[in-house]
Amino acid sequence: MNTWLIISLLVALGIIVGNIMLLKYSAKMKFEKPKKSLTPSSKKDDSHDDSLDDGDDKK
Repeated sequence: MNTWLIISLLVALGIIVGNIMLLKYSAKMKFEKPKKSLTPSSKKDDSHDDSLDDGDDKK
C-alpha cells in the first residue's frame, strides 16, 4: 500500500475524531444570559433608511 495513502487516511480520521470530540465538549458548555439588554430601550428602529422606500406604503 502507498505510504501517502495511509498518512492521508490517518490525518482524515484524526480530523473527524477531533471534530466529534469538540462537538461533545461544546454541547456540555453552559451559556449564561446577559444581565443587561444589549439593544437600546427605544422601540423605534433608527437604522431604517427612508430613501430606500419605493413609496408603496399606505398608512
